[in-house]
Amino acid sequence: TRKKIFLDLDTTRFHSLVAFFIRTFFFVYLGMIVSLSNLNGFLLGLAIVAGLFLVRPLSVWLVTKKAVDLSVFDRKVMTVLFPRGLTPAVLASLPAAKGIAGTGMFPDIVFSVILGSVVFSTVAIYWIERSNRKRGMEPVKGTLPKTPGEFMALGEIAAPGKAKP
Repeated sequence: TRKKIFLDLDTTRFHSLVAFFIRTFFFVYLGMIVSLSNLNGFLLGLAIVAGLFLVRPLSVWLVTKKAVDLSVFDRKVMTVLFPRGLTPAVLASLPAAKGIAGTGMFPDIVFSVILGSVVFSTVAIYWIERSNRKRGMEPVKGTLPKTPGEFMALGEIAAPGKAKP
């Protein structure tokens, strides 16, 4: 049996403050390590984000093709939610700190991947939610897609009005 656990107001407030502190630290840290002096590194990072976006629907489909208890909404969210965070930012600065030649632009590349993936995921989740609200739908369970092509159609976010239920 599973029991629901609810946090009291003080715990919720404390959690919010800690989360705010961590997010602030993260963005200050990013600002300290990134110079954006190399446009090629920034563009390479955005190309990596595009690559992640292209392979994500297939990978989510492969992982969830037998999961019958996932709703179509959940599958759409899993398809578009791939933001990167603090770990890549910290690890990107290590090679240069160890003196490895040619790794000075790693932080710029990783910064653009982090920024691009966070912005993309935020906009995509907004579009998915908006599309569901326009149709008056709650996240409901749907039939499983049988092919990667059907699954990739679930991730249509460019035209929210055309998204499939």
